[in-house]
Amino acid sequence: SDPGEPLDACFDGAREKGFHLLRTAEDKQLMSMIGEVDLSDGTAITFTYLGRFTVKMPWDADIAYKLENVRTVVGELEDNQTGIINLMMEGKASFIPE
Repeated sequence: SDPGEPLDACFDGAREKGFHLLRTAEDKQLMSMIGEVDLSDGTAITFTYLGRFTVKMPWDADIAYKLENVRTVVGELEDNQTGIINLMMEGKASFIPE
């Protein structure tokens, strides 16, 4: 067997999760708000949101639910705030200002 095969399977999983994130964002009319998506971290999906926030969520997250969390958190912040929206803990969203 090809020694690169497991790595390819890992990339396929990451690509699939990335597509799922973007499809869900499109369904929720959030596509234009998501910038760069980083799937290189084995523990979290990271993406930029509105050009002002970095969002981190677990790989196994309910993406639709987490995107609603992002929208809610951003709705409570001032227009000039920037930082990290951490969705890594189940049932909790935290904002870390920069």
